[in-house]
Amino acid sequence: MSDMNDGNEVIQPPQFPFLAHTQPRPGQLEMIQDSIKALELGGYHLAAAPTGIGKTAASLAAALQVASQQPQRKTIFFLTSRQTQHRIVVDTVRKINQQREGMAPIRLVDMVGQAGMCVQEFAKESSVVFSLMCSQARKSRSCRPWITSAPGLKERILESPLHVDELVSLTRTHTVNGEVTQACPWKVAREAVNGADVFVGDYNHLFDEGVRDSSLKAMDLSLEDIIIVVDEAHNLPDRIRLTLEKRLTQTMIRNTFAELEEYVGTLQRSMNMPGGEMLAATHDLAYWAFRGHSHLKKEFCGLFQPSSLIT
Repeated sequence: MSDMNDGNEVIQPPQFPFLAHTQPRPGQLEMIQDSIKALELGGYHLAAAPTGIGKTAASLAAALQVASQQPQRKTIFFLTSRQTQHRIVVDTVRKINQQREGMAPIRLVDMVGQAGMCVQEFAKESSVVFSLMCSQARKSRSCRPWITSAPGLKERILESPLHVDELVSLTRTHTVNGEVTQACPWKVAREAVNGADVFVGDYNHLFDEGVRDSSLKAMDLSLEDIIIVVDEAHNLPDRIRLTLEKRLTQTMIRNTFAELEEYVGTLQRSMNMPGGEMLAATHDLAYWAFRGHSHLKKEFCGLFQPSSLIT
């Protein structure tokens, strides 16, 4: 980020150079000032205010201002559990860029889960089947978008803030040497975060240890490179507990049988497609698990009978 225009003339920034509108709304001024002070001291700021006061714009104005003053580059992680909030953040950053006309724009990457950004047919499957199919396709390198290089695509993503659906559409039309080059939207978006000023994503990107480690590695970032904004933070404790929770219920066992059956069927259909022979070993393993589960289904469910419970 820079407060320089295309020439050598320095543009004098306003009091809050990253505010989405000309003047702060009532209540925003205090939130911005308190947030800046907290971040400069290496602390945190907890804001509770009515809907409509402009907490999103205020938090971004403060975080971006502090980030712009750091000796080393910082990336804002705006984390939310609501996809509707993604659009609000993207629209807010667009307004910030309009206010900063003549200065370097704020670069943003908006992401949701893999299934929500996938361009493969198996993205329509249930979440469990999708995860299995996606993992297998990547490991076997049979997912063409995953292994496709698309030079210039990351730069196009960073040109202007895009909603996640616009980002996915961009990957469908990106061309290299006059030919459409379909790369994995989720993969290329994650790699583009390293060049962004703002990343919009789910809580899991930082508060789920496994997701955090893989995400930050792919983004080439560390926790020290990040300023965190948590939307609807009162929901965070329950989400963290849910992430750490390990449960096995009778319903989960019944669903496992249905999902295995669906997975086996999906693999069988995929094996009839070109290159499908690569899935033979995976199909055999899945079918073995399905048959084993069908034989042991009653025994599994019996574990939940009162006489079988250990007290």
